[in-house]
Amino acid sequence: RTLFILGVNDGVLPQSGGDHQLILEEEKARLKTAGFHFLADSQMFLEKEQYNIYSAMTRPSESIYFSYSRADEEGKPLRASQWIGRVLKCFPDAEMKTPLKPIATEKGTAAPLASELRRALDGYPISEEWLEVFKWYMVNAPETAKHLYRGLKHSNLVDRLSKRTVEALYKGPLNTSVSRLENYVQCPFKYYVEAGLRPTEIHPYTMSYPEVGTLLHQSLERFGRRLNESETTWKTLDGDSAEALMASVVDELLDDELYRSKFQYRYQAHKLMRVSKRAVRTLTQHLHQGAFEPIAFELAFPDSGKGLPPIVIELNSGEKLFIRGVIDRIDRLDINGKTYLKIIDYKSGSKKISLSDVYHGLQMQLLVYLGACMGSPAYFRADDVHPAGAFYFRIDDPLVETPEQVKAMIDEKITDSLKLDGFAVDDADVLNSLDETLQENGRSSVIQVRLKTDQSFAKTSQVVSESDLLDMITWVQKKIAAIGEDVLEGHIDISPCRMGTAKSCDYCDYKGICQFDTQFLGNTYRKLPTMDDETVLSEIRTGEKS
Repeated sequence: RTLFILGVNDGVLPQSGGDHQLILEEEKARLKTAGFHFLADSQMFLEKEQYNIYSAMTRPSESIYFSYSRADEEGKPLRASQWIGRVLKCFPDAEMKTPLKPIATEKGTAAPLASELRRALDGYPISEEWLEVFKWYMVNAPETAKHLYRGLKHSNLVDRLSKRTVEALYKGPLNTSVSRLENYVQCPFKYYVEAGLRPTEIHPYTMSYPEVGTLLHQSLERFGRRLNESETTWKTLDGDSAEALMASVVDELLDDELYRSKFQYRYQAHKLMRVSKRAVRTLTQHLHQGAFEPIAFELAFPDSGKGLPPIVIELNSGEKLFIRGVIDRIDRLDINGKTYLKIIDYKSGSKKISLSDVYHGLQMQLLVYLGACMGSPAYFRADDVHPAGAFYFRIDDPLVETPEQVKAMIDEKITDSLKLDGFAVDDADVLNSLDETLQENGRSSVIQVRLKTDQSFAKTSQVVSESDLLDMITWVQKKIAAIGEDVLEGHIDISPCRMGTAKSCDYCDYKGICQFDTQFLGNTYRKLPTMDDETVLSEIRTGEKS
């Protein structure tokens, strides 16, 4: 009268068969075309399975029950068979019953039990059934019960490092880079692991293509070096000549069998050539539209007396923090007897500069590099130097959306999307020297500046006064000094920051070490407020005057 069919899971009912025959199905198909016939093949197996299921389902006179597993004995999810859907389609009034508790085998029940116990610890009610399950583990699986109990008490909070440990980790004067200091702002524990523990990630040996971003950087570096070694200057090059020189540079970079070994690598090589040419053509156009001259490429500090002197930050403790770095390009121009400098850092990413990020210490690189130049007028053979601006140049060959299919219109939109991203000084002479077409066009295709009809700056313009720019440099140096104090005092808190929807854990390589989880006691994001530009500048001005 009643039939129970158990295990109605995908691959179980109907059975999928399997390739455990001497002659494979595709071989049987070829033999059939040659006139050979077989008693059993995959099609016959499926038909037989369908018949067996039909025969079983038609036997009961009153009721039939289908049951399938939601997980295997280790707790991994399992799918229901297609037959469940077919039965429900034929009998829409069939009653579906789901167990209220995922209690099954010893292995499979441990994970959901751990979740229920965790919820109980957080103040949520726990049912009698789960308490009984835990009691069962204590009697029948005491080791598992111990693990569950230890998990409830687990804490990943860390203590402050001792002075002795700090000295052993960082070995003498604190010598670091801006990117690592920015990582400290993202999460102190991230800095501790990266700069202190210095783990080496083990990768299986593979012959892989170098990252395109690294190769793009190298192509522009070699391009600048080639120009320095020749009698030609970047300003005298036209776009076509610049592209031709870049093509030879990229050919040198890709002179390796690896880049011809796979179609994937050939495509990447083609992309590198295309993007590098676009970058150098755009940068050439920027220089032709302005009056500044490049004077240094890949300028390192410190560099054994050849580059800029190191940036030294004095800490309240009497210790010193040394910052190292490499400035991709420095341009110079003398205006009205004053020496102005413009720095450019090449970026392959899409992240935009943000005053809010500068305020919090998440984007300090440009201002640190500009500060290194401002503090070394002797290197530039000048009595004094002034900032013209600090910019990122995005290395890209972007796709643009335009209804116009005219090449000139497309090129104009691409150039517009590759403007320098950063801060320019709101001095008319400086801005006109950065882009001599600004006054004529009312907008710049080199920097993010647009003029209104009354010659004031549009809201989207990235301009600040020289005094504000110098205050920003000082603000960042104070932020670095505070970070240095915290590092030397042994602060390694697991305290990732969050600004809007962006979290510092999103792209962190060390999540497996810190085990940050908001369900753990004391694991919360450090929320940084998003601030508008005027508020940031007001805060910085106030902070510098106090």
